[in-house]
Amino acid sequence: MKPFAHKAWDRSLTVCHLIRADRFMMDTLINNMLALLMAMVSSIRAQLRQAPARYIAIHKRVTRPARIMRAAAIQAATRRLMAQGIRVADTPLPAQRYGLPLVVRLSPTQPCHHASLPHKFSMFSLNQ
Repeated sequence: MKPFAHKAWDRSLTVCHLIRADRFMMDTLINNMLALLMAMVSSIRAQLRQAPARYIAIHKRVTRPARIMRAAAIQAATRRLMAQGIRVADTPLPAQRYGLPLVVRLSPTQPCHHASLPHKFSMFSLNQ
């Protein structure tokens, strides 16, 4: 029983010695792993930036003004969004896919077609 305990004690001392001797290597390994993780995160962020345009619904409650007033409100919202670096969507999207009652075609050059003006929602792209 005693020799076995002696061998186990030697083994534990050897492990402790190796851990002390390799502390620098362990720190290097941990730092390398952290650097790899950070590189992966930045790569994922870059891929998200280049992803296809995501769309958000801008809620617009318009009461009874004339269509010209509605068009002016949408033009003003378009200018505000473009000033913030948000590009206006210029392709119509299926309303069912996004659960919206109406999907509107707006573009920076022709921001207000009376026939397609929204009563409640407009679609804007989040990508620049």
